Amino acid sequence: MLSAKDFENILSKPESSVLDFKRENYKLINDTDNTNTAKFVKDIISFANTVRMEPAYIIIGVEAQPDNTKNLIGIDQHIDDATMQDKVKDKVFPRPEFNYYPLPYQQRIFGIVEIPVVKYQSPICAIVKMKGLEVGRMYYRKGSANVEANMHEIIAVNNWLSTLPESTGSKTLQDQVTDIIKRVTSSKEKLSVIMTDIWNLSRTYKLGSLEKFAEGELKGVELDGTYTEDPQYMYRTQNVMSSFEKIELNPYIGYTGQHVRDQMEKDKAFIKVRLLFPESLTVIEDVLESVSKNTLGTKTVSSKKYLPKSGVETDRPIYLYMFDQTYQNLYKSIRQKMLDKMIEVS
Repeated sequence: MLSAKDFENILSKPESSVLDFKRENYKLINDTDNTNTAKFVKDIISFANTVRMEPAYIIIGVEAQPDNTKNLIGIDQHIDDATMQDKVKDKVFPRPEFNYYPLPYQQRIFGIVEIPVVKYQSPICAIVKMKGLEVGRMYYRKGSANVEANMHEIIAVNNWLSTLPESTGSKTLQDQVTDIIKRVTSSKEKLSVIMTDIWNLSRTYKLGSLEKFAEGELKGVELDGTYTEDPQYMYRTQNVMSSFEKIELNPYIGYTGQHVRDQMEKDKAFIKVRLLFPESLTVIEDVLESVSKNTLGTKTVSSKKYLPKSGVETDRPIYLYMFDQTYQNLYKSIRQKMLDKMIEVS
């Protein structure tokens, strides 16, 4: 992160292959035709593909003049880092590393996009056609402009990448953990996306416990023949209603899940129990997108499997009932567990 002194030093420099000044922030919100998003994506991949030995910067809120003087304008509204990451992640490959943060200076606020030097497996290219971006083409920074690379330039970038040490750029482990914590708490990204980055981080730094946790969340946890509580997965257990009776909601009546649950709690035929949810994060997210307030989810388990210590001789089906709030609470619990695991690393 730039200090005020670093910022002053940058202001004295002209635009170059590692520096760009922009008067206004990128208009990424409500960018229905992706025109502005394409400009941002092209800037990021061009800087990331540029042969250099130092981080590149896009300084937002500064107007550069032909004589190298700068008008310090500042910006009124920020686009948070998570939004910028989301605009890039599924449009290019490999996924570039960068971060955005506000910087106060002389009673104004400026936006800083920092692109570290990172060893990628190949130059970064667009995988989605957008205005000014062709799929599979490589762009890089030449002087103060983004240009498409020719074959010789692509080879030069590949050679440069091959000489870089295996690293995660200029960010330390602590920096990366802090970034992930911010992303988890912002609630603007799917947890499955962040969990993938946690898994990659754990493998890079050989964090065995964190890697096992991330793999379990991405693949789903393995159960030892039971759906009851397991101390290892307490955060994945939620209260559900159980019964030997099977019921179904009439979608035309308009009862909410909360109303049905309240009625079940008053009925002796239904018992509140704890259920361990072993599904992968992506499955849980799919369920969250599909459930509504009048949805009643069900799971059928055998009484011998679910109640192994009850002494029940006749195996009967037990019906377990879940509601929209059940999955919302489950997702919140997994989010908190992710934070706990990252804090342990920090």
